Formats: sequence, C-alpha cells, structure tokens
Amino acid sequence: MSICVAVDVDGYVRQTTDSIETCTASVLVDAQQYNQLLEPVLSPSDIAYVFGWGFGAVVVIGYFGGYGVGIAKKLINKI
Repeated sequence: MSICVAVDVDGYVRQTTDSIETCTASVLVDAQQYNQLLEPVLSPSDIAYVFGWGFGAVVVIGYFGGYGVGIAKKLINKI
C-alpha cells in the first residue's frame, strides 16, 4: 500500500492526508510494489525481436528505395 509522506519541521517523516494522485511530497511504497517497479518491462528477447524487425525494416526500405533510384538513374542515362 502506498502512502504520501512528508518531512515535518522536526525532521520526522509523517504520513499526510493527501492521496497518492495529489501527493506533492514523497510517496512511500511497500516491498512488493518496489519489486514490481524494478521488474523490467521488456525482456531481452523482446528487445532483440524489436531490434531485428527495426533493422530489417531499414534494410528492406533502403533496398527498395535504392532500387527505385537505380532505375531512375538508368532511365536518365538512356536519354
């Protein structure tokens, strides 16, 4: 359970009545929530998969773009 906390004038950490959404001080989380925050969103295999698709898309689009430029260049040289 998360709670909103603030440091008072004496230097003590005290719970405030603010909700988590409106908290302007600090938010205190329990161990389970902290561990969930540390879990990676993407696994290494997901990252490799996305990188492979991104790199492949650049290569394929570059090839077709270059192919079109090559055809245009040949047509211009024939004139």
